[in-house]
Amino acid sequence: FSRVPDETGRLVANPISLVSQWKILDNLRRSLVEPATFLLFVLGWLVLPGYARSWTLATLFILFMPVWFEFLFTLVRSIAEQKLAVAREAVSALFSSNAGTLLNIIFLPHQMLVSLDAVVRTVVRRVFTRQRLLEWETAAEAEAGGNKRAPVDAYLNWMPVIAILLGLIVFLVRPHAMVAAAPILVLWACSKLVSKWLDSPAFLFQAEMSGKERQFLRRSALHTWRYFAEFSTKEHNWLIPDNVQEEPYLIAARISPTNVGFLLNARQVACEFGYLTPAEFVEQTSRTLNTIRKMPRHRGHLYNWYDTRTLQPLPPLFISTVDSGNLVASLWTLQQGCLHLLDQPILRRGLAEGFLDHLQELSELGTFPKRLLTRIQAKSRTDDWTVAVVKFPAAALARIGANETDPAGKARWFAEQALVRLNQFRRVLVRFAPWMLPDFAELRRDDSISLPRQDLSLKELPDVLTRLAARLHLALESNPPRSQVAQRNSLERLLSLVSGARMDSVRLIQDLQSLAAEAGKLAEEMEFGFLWNPPRKLMSIGFESEKNQIHSACYDLLASESRLGTFVAVAKDEIPSETWFLLARAHTTDRGRPVLISWTGTMFEYLMPTLWMRSYPGTLLDRSHRSAVLSHQEFTAPKRVPWGISECAYAERYADGNYGYHAFGVPQLAIFHGDVDALVISPYSTFLALNVLPTAALQNLRRMHQDGWFGVYGFYEAADFSSSQSRSWRHNPELVRCWMAHHQGMTLLALANVLADGIVQTWFHSHPRVQATELLLHERPVNYLPSTASVAV
Repeated sequence: FSRVPDETGRLVANPISLVSQWKILDNLRRSLVEPATFLLFVLGWLVLPGYARSWTLATLFILFMPVWFEFLFTLVRSIAEQKLAVAREAVSALFSSNAGTLLNIIFLPHQMLVSLDAVVRTVVRRVFTRQRLLEWETAAEAEAGGNKRAPVDAYLNWMPVIAILLGLIVFLVRPHAMVAAAPILVLWACSKLVSKWLDSPAFLFQAEMSGKERQFLRRSALHTWRYFAEFSTKEHNWLIPDNVQEEPYLIAARISPTNVGFLLNARQVACEFGYLTPAEFVEQTSRTLNTIRKMPRHRGHLYNWYDTRTLQPLPPLFISTVDSGNLVASLWTLQQGCLHLLDQPILRRGLAEGFLDHLQELSELGTFPKRLLTRIQAKSRTDDWTVAVVKFPAAALARIGANETDPAGKARWFAEQALVRLNQFRRVLVRFAPWMLPDFAELRRDDSISLPRQDLSLKELPDVLTRLAARLHLALESNPPRSQVAQRNSLERLLSLVSGARMDSVRLIQDLQSLAAEAGKLAEEMEFGFLWNPPRKLMSIGFESEKNQIHSACYDLLASESRLGTFVAVAKDEIPSETWFLLARAHTTDRGRPVLISWTGTMFEYLMPTLWMRSYPGTLLDRSHRSAVLSHQEFTAPKRVPWGISECAYAERYADGNYGYHAFGVPQLAIFHGDVDALVISPYSTFLALNVLPTAALQNLRRMHQDGWFGVYGFYEAADFSSSQSRSWRHNPELVRCWMAHHQGMTLLALANVLADGIVQTWFHSHPRVQATELLLHERPVNYLPSTASVAV
């Protein structure tokens, strides 16, 4: 239109350019594509002259033709340029594009109804009601309001009905057209199922492992957890020291925000593995969150370092963007994990597995009979596993601890902790599921009382226990006082315990909800907007408190541990999503594989964020993760040493006796090449790779274990193959005999992901803000690089 009404209704010259007018018209055309395609299918089956199959094939040809034309053009280009990589990309694009077109066909009726819905609503509101013309909802709001049912959801539910009705109409009007219509109608009827499949996680940690491999990893988890169990004490205000050195024995009584987050998540993992009960988890986590509230903060952020004994920040006062991002990720994981516990059985088999891990360790140390362990393990796999655990003779564990002859006391700690696990399990039965106690075995066999099942979730407990108390009252009233005295006494005792269990279950539910709320509140209080550098549109590396300004340097690489902080800031809607796309995606090639380049070429930079953030198959990040791990393997293979290089402590010591710390990496993946002659292998790097190449990572860890890289708190920090004088490579490494809290945390979270189907990632991605932002992680990969590509940033 050359003239259009202004805000007063007066006709004025149209200020919209011709190109913009064409875009508006094209958008209107696009809104009619799905209805027109649907109509073409249906008319071809019902009324158009000729064969129905011809019209169906013609419609399919129109839909698939652009895909094949693009394939042919790219193939011609690859021949002209004589580049095999371009041809491979064309084949890959052909498969993905055809899959996309097939999905468009499956959801065609649904998209047709959505388009018509939008058209009708727009016309009605614009012409008739003149209301709700600016109705708009952001993606974050849509995700946060996930319980609302929009018409588009209802349309998806209608698809089977629509497909069946259309099938009946075609059968009645033109029966011979059913052969052509049936395949398309079946696809439409299955659209709801396909939608559910598409909504499911693209990748689960289901690496097939033998029983011995799982046992090896769980043993590593137990030893790693011991670090947090032993050192998160009242002396350190229920925080965790940064590192512990074996010789000379030193405890670094300081903590960073990253360490705080790993401590919180480590307890979640311990609860998942059965090393803590939910009640213990709540008690210990509450203490740590109370401590955080006492620590000086700036705009919600913790400073970079604190003294764990005094809780005072250590100079220079600095707020690290990457540390704060890690902490928010941990807090969101904690928040959702607490809510997840409400839906879990209060009597999880994991409690028995955690107890058995301690017995397994005692058996490995030769202080517990393997035959007896095998028998208990077999019983723990039956339906009566609770009885097998609760009837275990506690005196046997007490004797093991008392008879310890090893000066190092290797068996004593595991015997004492096994006894604690046993007593805590019995306490869970008494406090939350008293009907499962051995004393009430006879009552469990009495169908008239109908005792609850043992796999009740914590959320179900209060109502179930209320009804159970009513049934027990009724049973007592119908049971004469002088008849069946033993049964009556059991009923009275169980009733008393059930009343207490109901109060305890309500209290535990409230405590978990309070923990979730507090974790969420701490995360929301952390402001990220002031850490954003507006001119560069990137996140500064941090805030210098003494200068009251952000640091001039910024994080600008996607292949960096800092991407988690950027993702979190975007998810909190405090910086624009543009910042994520401004992170450099410069690539290099290693043995023909494209891989994102990082600052120092460490596995830590590539893989640490994946402890929380999912790595979707076939995406840019996923391809780079795999390529980076392969590069690390190939880098150390000629030297015949284990692989896995990251920032870590190394054998050289400072004047105070502490080990040095440096970021070691693979040169071909790095922008900055520092200390290229050094060769320091860190086991935690391999744990990070468990979700990328599980089999290779397991083999690497077993090799490290056989070489003696394993200590009291799990794998040592590193093995330094470099001479401390010349930094040249040598065959026999010097073990760096210390453990660092953040590397212990990474190890434990990685083990949880691989042993419990990506549980840490599930907790993190359950947060509404993450769900609304996770599309950023689906970026398509680079399949080939031009011959002139270089590592330029």
